[in-house]
Amino acid sequence: QRHELGGGSIWINHPGARYEYRPQPEIGWWRHRFAVFNGGVCAHWRNFGLLPAEPFRHDPVPNAAARLDRIMECARRPHTPLNRIEAANLLESFLIDLVRRDQPPQPEWLPAAMRELERNGLPDYRKIAAASGMSTRSFLRKFQQYAGCPPHRYYLNSRIRKATRYLETTSLSLKEIAAELGFADAAH
Repeated sequence: QRHELGGGSIWINHPGARYEYRPQPEIGWWRHRFAVFNGGVCAHWRNFGLLPAEPFRHDPVPNAAARLDRIMECARRPHTPLNRIEAANLLESFLIDLVRRDQPPQPEWLPAAMRELERNGLPDYRKIAAASGMSTRSFLRKFQQYAGCPPHRYYLNSRIRKATRYLETTSLSLKEIAAELGFADAAH
């Protein structure tokens, strides 16, 4: 595939593909910046929709060069875990801003659907879809489009967040927390 990049464009590369850069005749060579990350942090970003499966291009983004310079500055410091974490956090924030920039405005039905999915007990997707004014199939598709994950994944993540909060802030046992949140047992 051939892609033309202009000044300020953002291009996200993926491992395993061959990339070649050439100057455009009317522009010539350009200065570019890049940061390379791999491992678990990239899998995490991919799971949350911050790294698409296919390479993609963003139109110019204000302050992109300065933000990437800051990321590279952190990454180039003597290698300590704290510097790598800071660079990864800055890049994650940048990726979040890119994704949010391209997202359509949040629909009115989404907050109520999210609240319903955060309740204890198995959600009734047909009921939530009907309350949202759409068919179950449309709801499942549109929820993932706007929330970044399927409704059931959102529901499971909500239960895990609640369990974590209970573990951190209460003296309840795992068995009590599992019962409170509707898990089959503590091992589940």
